Amino acid sequence: MTDPRAAAQNWARTWQRAWEERDVEAVMALYAPNCEYWTEPFREPYRGLDGAREYVTQSFASEHTVTAWFGDPVVDGNRAAVPWWATQIENDEPVTLAGISLLQFDADGLVVEEWDAWNQAESMRPRPLAWGAADQAAPKSRPPPRGGRVPGRACRVRRRAAGEPGIRLGLRPHRSARSTPPRSGRPPWRGRCGADRGPGQLPARPVSGAAR
Repeated sequence: MTDPRAAAQNWARTWQRAWEERDVEAVMALYAPNCEYWTEPFREPYRGLDGAREYVTQSFASEHTVTAWFGDPVVDGNRAAVPWWATQIENDEPVTLAGISLLQFDADGLVVEEWDAWNQAESMRPRPLAWGAADQAAPKSRPPPRGGRVPGRACRVRRRAAGEPGIRLGLRPHRSARSTPPRSGRPPWRGRCGADRGPGQLPARPVSGAAR
């Protein structure tokens, strides 16, 4: 008995190469004589090898310049789901197809039933990065910043605020300067990225005239 995962991987590799090369017989070697091939959810299936060959032949006849990608199969028992993405010229128009094939295999690893669902865009569209990989972990979400502050905002250049003394472009007043007036016109300044510069630590910077 053929391993269903190996059969699904072989199906994906063969379809990718045969689609790009329009090799009908290579595709036919993947299907059992009594197969049912559902090419759309609401379309009657093509039955047997003659029916599958009819569909594949007429499809390949209208397609060229095909580039196809097949993702990693997701396997459960003798069934597998394989995502795929293809760009091509169909009837002289650029087309992108994205879909998934649900496959059922017999003991010899041949497809006895295929059910396809897909969508189409009337342009060439690149596949997303890491598309179709079964082992891709979900991206980790970052915890919200403490106090509702956005990281890096303290380092951004601030515009001059009217009525708030001592505000300069790129500098932010110390907490004491927000509630009490500066002494001798020399407010302590908070340096870049929130490093406090209080009295006695660094020489105060003179302020002449209005804030700039």
